[in-house]
Amino acid sequence: MLKCVVRKALEELTNHLSIGSNYVKMFNNGEVDRAKYIFKKLYDNDQKIDPDLIVEWANENGKWRERDIKKLKKLVKPISEGKSIRLKNKRFSWPSDIVKKLHEECKKDES
Repeated sequence: MLKCVVRKALEELTNHLSIGSNYVKMFNNGEVDRAKYIFKKLYDNDQKIDPDLIVEWANENGKWRERDIKKLKKLVKPISEGKSIRLKNKRFSWPSDIVKKLHEECKKDES
C-alpha cells in the first residue's frame, strides 16, 4: 500500500500532466522531468518509492495510459534505487517544500 505522501504526490502529478485532457500526457522532457523531480524529492525525504505500487496506483487511477505507465515505471525505478538523475528542464511549478506540503495534506486528511 502506498504511503499517503506518495499517493498525494501521484495525485498532484496526475493533475499537472492531465490538464486540458482526460488522460496523462508525458510527451516532452519537461513533463518527464516534472515527474522525476517530485519522485526524487520524495526519495530525498525518506519516502519509500516502490515502482510496482506506483504502477499499480497508475493503472487503477484511470487517467494513465499504458505507454505513460511504462514511462513512469522506467523513471521511478532508478530513483527508488538511489541513482542520480539528470533533469533537462529545471524550472517547475512545484514548490521547493512540496514534500512538507504533502505531509500537511495527509495530516488534514487524518483529522
